Amino acid sequence: MNENLNNICIELFILAHAPEYLCAEILDLAGSVATQNKKKRIAPRHILLAVRKDTELDTLLCLRCTVLGSDCF
Repeated sequence: MNENLNNICIELFILAHAPEYLCAEILDLAGSVATQNKKKRIAPRHILLAVRKDTELDTLLCLRCTVLGSDCF
């Protein structure tokens, strides 16, 4: 019983921090793109370019979807 409770707590901890980690990673990359473009603010375009540069994030988020369908190229 106690071991199951520990496993659940660990899983909840990981589940809670995964989105936070993804946001921090994306914002860090987008900030770099904005700096390269000599901008002080992150625009949606900077986020898109940052995610497309990173192969793992690009695969995870699959932002290259067609308008009519839901399949990625």
